Amino acid sequence: MSKHTDKCTELLFEIEKDPAIIEGFNHDSTNSWVTVKNFIYERSLTHLGIEKQSISIYEIFFSLIIIATSLINYIRSLKKGNIPIFIGAGSGLIRLQNKVVDTYMSSSLKSHLCNQKFLYLTSADKPAKLIKLLPFIIKKKVIVYSYIVAPLRLLLKKKIYKNESQNNPKLASSANEIVRLFHAANINIKYNDIIQLHARFIAGYRIFSVLLRPFSFSDCHIVSAYSNAEICAVLKLKGTHITEVQHGIIGPTHRGYNYHHTIKNIPTPDVIEVYDNFWKNQLLQANYFRENQIKIQPRYKYETAKKISNITNKSIIITGQSLRRDNVLKLIQDILDSDSKIQIIYAPHPNESKEYIASFLALEQKYPQLILTSHFDHSTESWIMSCSAHVSIYSSCHFDSVHYHGKTYVYDVIPNNVMYYYCDNQPDSFIKFTNAIDLLKMINKNDE
Repeated sequence: MSKHTDKCTELLFEIEKDPAIIEGFNHDSTNSWVTVKNFIYERSLTHLGIEKQSISIYEIFFSLIIIATSLINYIRSLKKGNIPIFIGAGSGLIRLQNKVVDTYMSSSLKSHLCNQKFLYLTSADKPAKLIKLLPFIIKKKVIVYSYIVAPLRLLLKKKIYKNESQNNPKLASSANEIVRLFHAANINIKYNDIIQLHARFIAGYRIFSVLLRPFSFSDCHIVSAYSNAEICAVLKLKGTHITEVQHGIIGPTHRGYNYHHTIKNIPTPDVIEVYDNFWKNQLLQANYFRENQIKIQPRYKYETAKKISNITNKSIIITGQSLRRDNVLKLIQDILDSDSKIQIIYAPHPNESKEYIASFLALEQKYPQLILTSHFDHSTESWIMSCSAHVSIYSSCHFDSVHYHGKTYVYDVIPNNVMYYYCDNQPDSFIKFTNAIDLLKMINKNDE
């Protein structure tokens, strides 16, 4: 473990060394640990100041339209015989030059799928975004499964929770031991939360077992397998070969890829496609996936990225992560107050709410040098390629900037940031800073 691996990740890895704890999460021939581990990690991040999103009446209406369309697409997709299944993410659906593309589908994957029927699933994104993509969703028979599964899982989970909490002593023992270990490290993880997470997995597993029962699959490509452990569990039961498509940070610092090698029955993919040799080596350092399970597939988003003409020679793109809004706003204002000639591009994260983004829109009205990417149809990669410098707190976009410019700037405002691992190992490429003055000095020095 790196010295910058956070305490939560270290504890989770230590827990995995005890087979008895992990076996407590067994269900049928699979195991819920991938889900439990992921949610425990996410619930330990209260210090990041991630803001929750509200939902409007219009978004509820849009969601109902997406649910109805997805159910119709499911019926339209019913087909006998072996077919591929692609499980993507709503964030990958974007409009480029008036054409909707799924940026998680590589060129080779499109070639594999284009001449045959396949089941097309994707996770949710903001309803207001998806409703604009409705013609594409209908044409391609896309099933936005999150909207269908979420209410069903909520109903099922209550009954499962009651049964598991009363009749599963092994689960109770594992949950108690995890709570004890985390409390000893001053990390607040609740017993009931762990049981709820296990019940959540079982509910999802049962729902997807029913939804996927009519199908026989030749193969599967999936984005973010660790976030979709229930689907992977069902597909493994059906004997489907699963390939995960890389979509962000992977390797020893990420809880979704650093399982202890002794764990046998967790629903992880058979193969992972990574962007290049850098990420292959990162995955090998995590010491769970073997070399023959890792394939290199160049990132499709780099193929579609185009230079944006209205970007100045002195420009900084800041990619958001829906956290530490006040810090980011102050950074932007300090930069603009320090240098009136600089252009700031702010790229909101898909998880950022209207309330969160409103603060940046207000600042945009005050400073003509500030531009929000949400006004345009360019990809984030195109913006990063076109700007002279990239800044973020913690984002996979850091690696896009290194790809295009050889360096990126890490805003040092959160403890145990996994980006510090890369700052230590590649200090010339991943550069830490704490304030606008230091950032501008470093950028100006590099431009000399």
